[in-house]
Amino acid sequence: VFGMTYDQAQWCTPEVIKENEISWGWYVAGFFDAEGYCTKPETFLKTGKVKLTFSQNNKESLEFIKMALNYFGIKSGEIYLENGRKCHTLQIQAVSDIKRFSEEIHLVRKQKNMAQLLDVLKTL
Repeated sequence: VFGMTYDQAQWCTPEVIKENEISWGWYVAGFFDAEGYCTKPETFLKTGKVKLTFSQNNKESLEFIKMALNYFGIKSGEIYLENGRKCHTLQIQAVSDIKRFSEEIHLVRKQKNMAQLLDVLKTL
């Protein structure tokens, strides 16, 4: 990493995580707490759209997240490169998968945001 530019020193999922299914839920939770976004209840009430978004420059890290989500029975969309950015995105958009995410993945930093969104989604 020393002597590399930021673009050269891309994050990769550690092998110790990949090889240990027990750690996957905690890894996904930490990744989302750091790099994720949860639709705000106000936005959902205004637009009717809801999503959980993971963003990362390194596509490989999102490929692992997608595989881990699938392991927990959580469907996500395709990974895509955002227009005009070097950032890849992975989204969960189905309400049932967002609810499953909240049951399987135990957030710390964004737990309050998720709880607020789930309160609004209870009406669906």
